[in-house]
Amino acid sequence: MLSLWLRNSVITTLAALFIGVSASVLAGFVLTLVNRSVKRVVLFLTLVLMILPWAAMALPIYVLMDKLHLTDSLLEIVLVGSFYPFGTFLAFLYFSTVMPTDLIDMARIDGLGDFRIFLKLGLPLSRSLWGIMIFFSFLNLWNSYQVPRILLNSPENFTLPVGLHLIFGNGNALIGLFMVIPSLIIFAFAQRAIERGIFSGAVKA
Repeated sequence: MLSLWLRNSVITTLAALFIGVSASVLAGFVLTLVNRSVKRVVLFLTLVLMILPWAAMALPIYVLMDKLHLTDSLLEIVLVGSFYPFGTFLAFLYFSTVMPTDLIDMARIDGLGDFRIFLKLGLPLSRSLWGIMIFFSFLNLWNSYQVPRILLNSPENFTLPVGLHLIFGNGNALIGLFMVIPSLIIFAFAQRAIERGIFSGAVKA
C-alpha cells in the first residue's frame, strides 16, 4: 500500500500545486488592475479566508463535495488543495511592488491587453515569486494530513501522510523521513529560482 499512497500523494500534490499556484499568480495580477473598491472587497475576503481555521470550513466543503459527487476521491483533494488564498494575497503584494501603475499604463498605450501585459511583463518579473509560492504550497500540500484524513474514507485513496499515520501512529521517525526529504529537494529548486529572480531583477535595474 505504501507505493499506492505515495502515488496518490504525488498526483494530488503536483496537480493541486500547478492549479493553485497558477491561479493565485493570475488572480494576484488581476487584483492590481481592478478598481480600488473591488480590490478592497476581494482582499478583505481573501484575508478572511486566510485566517479561518480548517475546522470552520470542513463541513461546508464536505457538503459541497458530496453534492458534486466527489467525496472520497483524489479529485476532491486536488480541488481543496488548489484553494490558496495566501498565494493570491502574496502575488498581489508582489505585483503591486514590481509593477507600478505607470508601467501598466505605458503597456496599455502600446496596445497590450491585460492578458498580454501578464505574459510580457507579469511572468518575466515574477520568477522569484513562483519559487516562493511553489515552495510554501508544496510544504502545505505534501505534509497535509488533516484534510485528506477527514475527506477520504477508502484506504486505497489515502495519501502518504494519512497512510503512514495509520500504520505507525504519531511521532514515528520514518514518517518524518518520508515527508522531509521531498521538501528539502523542493527547497533546493525553489532557492535557485529565488536567487535567479533577484539576480535578474538587479541586472535589469
